[in-house]
Amino acid sequence: MSELFLAILNMSITASYVIIFVILIRLAIQKAPKVISYALWVVVAFRLVIPFSFESVFSLLPQTAAPIPHDIIYQQKLLISSGILSVDTMVNEVLPSQVIGGSVNPMHIYIEIGAHIWMIGIITLLAYSLISIFRLKKLLKNAQLIEQNIYEADNLKTPFVLGIISPKIYLPAGLDKEEWKYILLHEQTHIYRKDHIIKITAFIILTIHWFNPLVWVAFMLMSIDMELSCDERVLKEINIDIKKSYANSLLTLATGRRILNGSPLAFGEGNVKWRIKNVLNYKKPRFWVVAISTIVVIAVGIGLIANPKTDSLNNAITDLRPMIMVNGELYLDTGKQIPVEIDESAIIGEVSSSVDQSEKPTEEGQTNFGSIGSKYAHFEENIVVLINNEWVLFEKETMD
Repeated sequence: MSELFLAILNMSITASYVIIFVILIRLAIQKAPKVISYALWVVVAFRLVIPFSFESVFSLLPQTAAPIPHDIIYQQKLLISSGILSVDTMVNEVLPSQVIGGSVNPMHIYIEIGAHIWMIGIITLLAYSLISIFRLKKLLKNAQLIEQNIYEADNLKTPFVLGIISPKIYLPAGLDKEEWKYILLHEQTHIYRKDHIIKITAFIILTIHWFNPLVWVAFMLMSIDMELSCDERVLKEINIDIKKSYANSLLTLATGRRILNGSPLAFGEGNVKWRIKNVLNYKKPRFWVVAISTIVVIAVGIGLIANPKTDSLNNAITDLRPMIMVNGELYLDTGKQIPVEIDESAIIGEVSSSVDQSEKPTEEGQTNFGSIGSKYAHFEENIVVLINNEWVLFEKETMD
């Protein structure tokens, strides 16, 4: 679970850069249709879910693809490389140092504890959400079917969509004919655009990255853009002249929006302040505004999805894997732990010295990751090293 947690941490750190970029671009294209800024959040979702991408010289990300190396739990000197010198300096100064010859690297303990806290947070958020959904369904048991998938309920004060495969629209009872018309269109637009699926997907991603406050900000802003773009679609489909009556309805319906807190399968019409302001100020955007905004968003999106182009020579010097020299051969860390007992007769020595992590070992029993005094042994055709009381597999270096 520690390796998975480290992978999630790396994706979350990288996504943090992307979120900040998206927020800035979002501010720069305020006059463009909100559906454009809504689409830009796809890039954030990509970075929070996919741990790899293509390389490009046009990448807008820092040079380091993995700020936290997977081998940090047994580095001689613990280092974080985020690509921002000031951040790296501040963080690396407070990281604990490994005790030479010690049985357990303190970073290994911290990561294990962090991984368990992370998992507890995920379970807590999912449990809270499920309980909220069950409570909401209980509240809706007396809702009346009006037509097809449309329901009305006397105890509702805000409209919303509930469900995934067969989403249902729930409306407050007592809406007049005009309000009913465009509020229904708003909810149908959510379903047509698959917003009900997008929202729960975003919530699952948020649950995985719950420890990152920027992901919470991204989720909130994405939800706002979802609603604003839906409002603009209603104004475009019906008539811009309904702006005042539409805004008044939003204000009236706003009093009940808290009913949906914690329910990702049911999302209603929150963010009322932003929505009313956007509705009242809405004007059909000019073609050149739409065109330029679209080009900017596509260009920025590609730049944020792409990883920075790496220099192969620089990688060869600075990004060496942990390794050990045994019998004149270099063996490289695989990251795999061997869950078997190693016979004493297989042990062939102890780590005698260590070089910097950017260098290759040149002497027998020498490593570039510390762990002086740790035992190493033959295992099939490879070598295993006892690190943090676990045997870690090292494979013989192959020449490309």
